[in-house]
Amino acid sequence: METDRYLTTAEVVQITGRAYQTWANERFNGLGVPYYKVGRSIRYKLSDIISFMEKHRVDPEARLCSANVAGEGADQNGDHVGR
Repeated sequence: METDRYLTTAEVVQITGRAYQTWANERFNGLGVPYYKVGRSIRYKLSDIISFMEKHRVDPEARLCSANVAGEGADQNGDHVGR
């Protein structure tokens, strides 16, 4: 896969499944993934999008293991609940 490719917001929406407006809001608020602005065009680097998705990866097995280590009476983050 060519990770130095630059993507439009519409292409990023297709890859991530996040709404177009979410990407626009994050840019406006100075949040989210770094982007390039060339004239009026917005572009995201594919490697930045891949990195963003990897940072938000959830491994259910790891969550199960950490819940078992935390023991009974703990939520999925290992915080004690209701005691």
